[in-house]
Amino acid sequence: MTAKNTAEEIVAEYLSRLEAELGVIPGARRQPIVDEIREHITKGRVDLDPADEAGLRELLDRVGDPRVIAAEAAADYPAGPSRRRDALVPWLLLAGGFAAVIGWFAGLVLLWRSRTWTLSDKLLGTLVLPGGLLGFVVLLFLPGSATSCAPDPATPVNATSGAGSPPAMHCTTTGFSFPPAVGILVFLVALLAPVVTAMRLEGVRRQHAMPRP
Repeated sequence: MTAKNTAEEIVAEYLSRLEAELGVIPGARRQPIVDEIREHITKGRVDLDPADEAGLRELLDRVGDPRVIAAEAAADYPAGPSRRRDALVPWLLLAGGFAAVIGWFAGLVLLWRSRTWTLSDKLLGTLVLPGGLLGFVVLLFLPGSATSCAPDPATPVNATSGAGSPPAMHCTTTGFSFPPAVGILVFLVALLAPVVTAMRLEGVRRQHAMPRP
């Protein structure tokens, strides 16, 4: 692969990230921003050696982080219904499971329909953890294991160690329990994973909604 091809890939990746971050802005407004940044990069590359990858990356750093550029571009974009719905998403995913799980599914639908979050954010909100804090509460109220014993009717009294010996006992175990160390880990994950995920999604939402510096 030539140095020129590598440089083109770096620029294409940068512009792709920018377009993804600008997803909350309507296309009619988004494309001029991308074109302006592309033109700025093209002008900056005039004095660069095509093989100077470090110089190109430094140029892109000066142009700015795509997320910051997108936040500045969106500063004057009115907070329409989609943005108001975005504010509900982290909390529906966190606690919506208590509304017969319907609230969690509603948050999931809003998450995937929104352009605020990237694909990785959406997968995070979907998989960690389904149902939100409902799973933690379910674990709290799960019955632990219990063992009950009773004389085994199939075993005669004198079939063990002679007459007068206690009868053979038949024991059954019901319920389920984790070993202590595993149980603590499972409870911590069930509690913290949904909270951290909601905080992550809320942080991304706030960053997209932050006003122009």
